[in-house]
Amino acid sequence: MKFLVEAEDAGELVSISSLMEGNGIPIHVSSVGSRLNRSNHIYVFYDAQHEDAMALLADPSYEVENQIDMHEFNALRGKLELNTILKGAFTVLAIVIAATIAIVYVTYTFGNVA
Repeated sequence: MKFLVEAEDAGELVSISSLMEGNGIPIHVSSVGSRLNRSNHIYVFYDAQHEDAMALLADPSYEVENQIDMHEFNALRGKLELNTILKGAFTVLAIVIAATIAIVYVTYTFGNVA
């Protein structure tokens, strides 16, 4: 991912997002700053599209040659996010099970010492 531009307000963010994604350039937005002084850093998802994205910002009528199918991209992104959530949930579950086994073992082994 390469940094593209900083959007100062929600209107600018929506405008740039629509322009990029409408022309087949997937982006990632990262909010930075405090609650009162927040800005949005916009990154081009694929480095190879960075020059196209810069040209599109300068001239909204610019023709992007290698557009990404945004419907397919968003479907894959959704699956990846779901997989990440599931992996995290299984990791937490494994830790809880291991801790429970350890507690039962310690209680059983040392519980009758008195």
